Amino acid sequence: FVAFLFIPVVAGNVFMEDSIRNIPEITERQSVWTRDYTIFDPCNTNKAGNRSVSCSQLRRQGHNVTGVYEIYILGKPVNVTCDMTTADGGGWTVIQRRSENEHDTSFFDKELKDYKSGFGTAEGSFWIGLDNLHDTYEFSERYHKLSEST
Repeated sequence: FVAFLFIPVVAGNVFMEDSIRNIPEITERQSVWTRDYTIFDPCNTNKAGNRSVSCSQLRRQGHNVTGVYEIYILGKPVNVTCDMTTADGGGWTVIQRRSENEHDTSFFDKELKDYKSGFGTAEGSFWIGLDNLHDTYEFSERYHKLSEST
């Protein structure tokens, strides 16, 4: 016993150039359920409104000078120092720095609320903040590197 199933999709010859406009439009059925689709390419910052989300992304875009850059962590602008010149290729986001210009040795003696929100400036002594650190690493796989330099 051999059975064949033939399901005609479009009547007529769809390969003829004249008949292409006769192909019926396919639409989704309307229902009470809706779906939201978010299409986001964090590496596509060439269009207006797109923002860099990491120093690694800035490095891939051709920024190769270590310095202060603005990145957006969950849509919120944060000034950070980006290390673009380390031997492993650069693109690292500096999350803490102790500067020799600290006038007070107790600069990092802070309350928990300060450590949550961050303090200092990216140009000097700096802590990015626990909330920013969490938001940066929560939704994607990232590499972490801890290094100490003097």
